[in-house]
Amino acid sequence: MNTPSNQQPPSDPRALRRHLRQARRAISISQRQQLDLQICQHLLQLPQLDKPCKIAFYMAGDGEADILHAALSLMKQGHQFYLPIIDSDGTNRLRFGLWQPDCAMKANRFDIAEPDVAFKDQLTGLQLDLIFMPLVGFDLTGNRLGMGGGFYDRTLEFKIKQPSADDPELIGIAYQCQNVEQLNRENWDVPLDGLISEQCYRKFSR
Repeated sequence: MNTPSNQQPPSDPRALRRHLRQARRAISISQRQQLDLQICQHLLQLPQLDKPCKIAFYMAGDGEADILHAALSLMKQGHQFYLPIIDSDGTNRLRFGLWQPDCAMKANRFDIAEPDVAFKDQLTGLQLDLIFMPLVGFDLTGNRLGMGGGFYDRTLEFKIKQPSADDPELIGIAYQCQNVEQLNRENWDVPLDGLISEQCYRKFSR
């Protein structure tokens, strides 16, 4: 992992999350703008975007890589973008609501903005084509480290239990400073299909 002090990242998952979140927050505004631009350029060149897609993404916070510019550009080409909504059934799974720049939003229990969309109009993970996921950390075999809530793992467990060619592609978005040499993967961890950093787009084989 590349960090300003080149220190060895901690092995404890909680400490590692803190370490990596601090690393991405430490990126300067000017450098972040350049890195985000490079990430968006790689994203816009994905061959999967040759036809209109239903795409889940996220609004960047806590130092996450910002792909809003790419999303707005792709919306003009006919792609539809969705933001995660925490399901109200208590299962801590996600559903997805259509997002547009002027759509109504509401805060969830973590004070994260979600589209104010009726349940009947929300999509499940199976109904998406691509999912751009923010990462806390990643390794180069497709393992990922999130915030620790397990929302995406529960939502996308079908990719492990009943994999299909029709499953959405899960593409992680992160800065290169969030790269860890090796992450442990539990049985329930849904791995990445691809990764975009400022360096390039990587596709992982399964």
